[in-house]
Amino acid sequence: MEMTKEELLKKAVLMMVPGLTAKRLIDYMFMAVEPGEFLYAVLINDLQKSFGLADMINNKHMSEIVAFIWNYFPAGCHGSREKVAAWTGINAVPERAQT
Repeated sequence: MEMTKEELLKKAVLMMVPGLTAKRLIDYMFMAVEPGEFLYAVLINDLQKSFGLADMINNKHMSEIVAFIWNYFPAGCHGSREKVAAWTGINAVPERAQT
């Protein structure tokens, strides 16, 4: 079942995903918008970096963020650098440059 952006945002709210994080994830999924450093780490499945880059709110809701991605995002858009690169059209690199 495909969902609209609005329906997906409602699911995120019910799952207690922080609002701005949910909006950025949904933009990533629907429009292949390149995620910021924190969400990139989450999407490529880099646990250490995810927690290291998370602010207090996202740190507190990490399990909800991961569950939201797992339950509602296509498998082809998360799980590795290569999948995220293919989804966004950016080049997969071994380590992302720090900004």
